[in-house]
Amino acid sequence: MLRLLFALTLFLSAALLFWVQPIFSRLMLPVLGGVPAVWNTCLVFYQITLLLGYAYAHVTSKWLRIRHQMMVHLLLLWGAAFIFSFQINQQRFAQHAPVLWLALHFITTIGLPFFLLSATTPMLQWWFAHTRHPQARHPYVLYAVSNVGSLLALLSYPFLIEPFFSLSAQTASWKLGYTILLVLLPACAVLWFQYQDIPTLQSPQARTDITKISNRQRLHWIILAFIPSSLLLSVTQHITTDIAAIPLFWVIPLCLFLLTFVLVFARHPIISHHWMLHAQSYLVLPLLVLYLGKIRTTLWFDFPLHLFAFFVLTMVCHGELAHSKPEAGHLTEFYTWMSLGGCLGGIFTALLAPILFHGIVEYPLMIALSCFIRPILPRRPLRHARWFAFVLIAGLLLFPLALATHNRELVLRLGMASLLFVTAIGGGLAFRVLHTPTRIGLGLGSFLLAGFLLIATQRDVLVQRRNFFGTLYVTQSNDGQFRLFYHGTTLHGAQHVSPEKRREPLTYFYRQGPVGQIFAALSDQSSRSVAVFGLGVGTIASYIRPKDRVTFYEIDPDVEQIARNKQWFTYLADCPGEVHVIHGDARISLQNAPDHSYDLIIQDAFSSDTIPVHLLTREAFQLYMQKLSENGVLIFNITNRHLNLEPVLAGLFQEIGLEGIIDKETDMNEARLKARKYPSTWMIATRQVRVLHTLQAGSHWQALHVESGMRLWTDDYSNIVSVLKFPRL
Repeated sequence: MLRLLFALTLFLSAALLFWVQPIFSRLMLPVLGGVPAVWNTCLVFYQITLLLGYAYAHVTSKWLRIRHQMMVHLLLLWGAAFIFSFQINQQRFAQHAPVLWLALHFITTIGLPFFLLSATTPMLQWWFAHTRHPQARHPYVLYAVSNVGSLLALLSYPFLIEPFFSLSAQTASWKLGYTILLVLLPACAVLWFQYQDIPTLQSPQARTDITKISNRQRLHWIILAFIPSSLLLSVTQHITTDIAAIPLFWVIPLCLFLLTFVLVFARHPIISHHWMLHAQSYLVLPLLVLYLGKIRTTLWFDFPLHLFAFFVLTMVCHGELAHSKPEAGHLTEFYTWMSLGGCLGGIFTALLAPILFHGIVEYPLMIALSCFIRPILPRRPLRHARWFAFVLIAGLLLFPLALATHNRELVLRLGMASLLFVTAIGGGLAFRVLHTPTRIGLGLGSFLLAGFLLIATQRDVLVQRRNFFGTLYVTQSNDGQFRLFYHGTTLHGAQHVSPEKRREPLTYFYRQGPVGQIFAALSDQSSRSVAVFGLGVGTIASYIRPKDRVTFYEIDPDVEQIARNKQWFTYLADCPGEVHVIHGDARISLQNAPDHSYDLIIQDAFSSDTIPVHLLTREAFQLYMQKLSENGVLIFNITNRHLNLEPVLAGLFQEIGLEGIIDKETDMNEARLKARKYPSTWMIATRQVRVLHTLQAGSHWQALHVESGMRLWTDDYSNIVSVLKFPRL
């Protein structure tokens, strides 16, 4: 009964702790443009608060009797229930200090209950360790139980909670769970008094049977927690920016992170630590080659590969942590140092790395560092050498065999398989030859340094900047004819270098494409006022006439600096009309515009490859209609590799009483691609039926598909899962 009640309370406490994380992040996203850095920065706050909670648990365990610790903790938990709130003030934040703005709102909303919940996990284990229960000397199994609760809370959020419950219902349910915890914890305290073990209640200082912890051991715990924490944020940033910019994927690495704790701290580990060490030796080199070479295949290959590698590397680090865990008398101290390492890893990756590095250096760096903490495995003779040789030769032969077929797609796929085979086998052999962690780590470090130097010499980068909103860089095309602007790996603008052609719109805005057709259909307007969400390089300005006025809403100040620098792009400088750029989230900033002041509102705001969800809700569309003129036009760029947003917008257009059409441009003409004119998907909605008929005549524009029964997205509800595309492998 005792262990069951303690396990249930720990499970609920951990579930509440990790359930509130996506809720708070979801509340923050609309103000900060929906970028992955919001989630990563929130994770840092969670780690810092977790450290403070563990430190509070350790200090009170060291200096207070358990009964007094119980009293203090229960009083604080009950007090927090009356003062915390999920209310977010969506005022304009300081453009150059989004991290401080986030920190302030975290502290004033969920900071106190998060702090107390984080302390509950080590406290309950400490209480349990001082009972007469037969398993009292093995309290770490309860840590595995708490991580199961955390894992289930995170997994249920994108698949069960967010798709079926509004944000207000989520917060109400969380408060109910917190109330239940306020009942279970006193029950644990009452039961503890019945089962307390008097001899174990002496302070650690008074006991002589507890081994002392050295500073070297503490440093080892910090490093073992630092690397996986940094990897967690690095791989999250990578997969949600460079592979698939889908907010749903933000929680998956954290789920794997928690799963590793469940597995390594279980009473009987399910996965052998020895297996993970061998898997690491075959994964590290292929991973670094793919990352440094910017080699991309498909979502359903890259995504599992990086996640599996993250899981293995984290299992290695956390496995070493579990093997070095101290006696129960040092339990709270162990968790405190482990939490400090996690906190430092998060601070380094989310806060320091954007300042120290222009590009994403921390991800491959942590992959290499994970090899330094490997234990030295005993040397064994290479078994099955003939199979190694066979696989290596087969891998080398795959690529020339593919070339013989003259099938481009097959060449790419088999070439990738060949590369992975060779680097995996080569990496495994290198780990055997180098043997010791120091040699392996130094070898990988040298490989990384050579890779970065090679990239620096081959890549013609004119400017590169990194900030809270992501990594921006401007480069020259291989043929020298174009300047290209990237956010992450997504192209956000291009321009001819030639002065004669520089006024020509390119990429998704070229004149023969959907945008050009829209402006041609609206050419009879004498003058127009245009609002554009997202600046890019200002390509839309090439459609602005002398009497027109265009206002760009851009959340990242660095983007405007790049777009206005005539050394790189001149669309804004060449625009004959009136041009304004307003900094801040488009939806929040748009509220300050006069009602019915815009003839066109163009949605082209992207976080890498994804439109921020808060720009696609019922409340957002009500605002658009308030700012749009009577015969105004809404234009949406919904080009996306992984999401089909047509049914979402079709339902919203229908609700606000606008007729809409869509152009799903799929022409992959080689000549157009070479000229930097790319296919894209655009939607237009207006009361001007004439404009829609003009576009539909002799072009690819077609009526919208409205899915019956699809629930409209609101500020309180959205469902990313329902619009996911599932491309073939």
